[in-house]
Amino acid sequence: MNLYQYAPNGLTWIDPWGLTTEKLNPNEILVNPKDVNFSQKTINSAFDTPEGKRNIQSVVNDVRKGNVRVTDFPAIRVVDVKGQLVVRDGNSRLAIARNAKAKQIKIVIETNINELKDFKRRLWRNNMPNTGTSKVPTCK
Repeated sequence: MNLYQYAPNGLTWIDPWGLTTEKLNPNEILVNPKDVNFSQKTINSAFDTPEGKRNIQSVVNDVRKGNVRVTDFPAIRVVDVKGQLVVRDGNSRLAIARNAKAKQIKIVIETNINELKDFKRRLWRNNMPNTGTSKVPTCK
């Protein structure tokens, strides 16, 4: 057994030895932000925080400086589309993580059938393929 190997499947690896320092709720897993696609082409430039709205770039700067951790954000809700994770709720959080070059984000894979139907309609309205896009949305 090689204790130093990478997890064979990052979506199902559950940290059996408790090596992660992140506190995760049931159903939450950690993934690389690069492994999740966006479901929108644009996002709001104002990001909701407990202290109020902030400019997304200022949050990115705080993440880069280590003042804010993206793993402290609420988990991003995603849909698994033929093996590709696509954001259902949390495009702004994913954009911050990507722009700040974060290594991990928390996600929850959506399984509610009504949410999945709404997700497909949202992609269609945004003129996006079912697998979303890896391109970071622009702020409006």
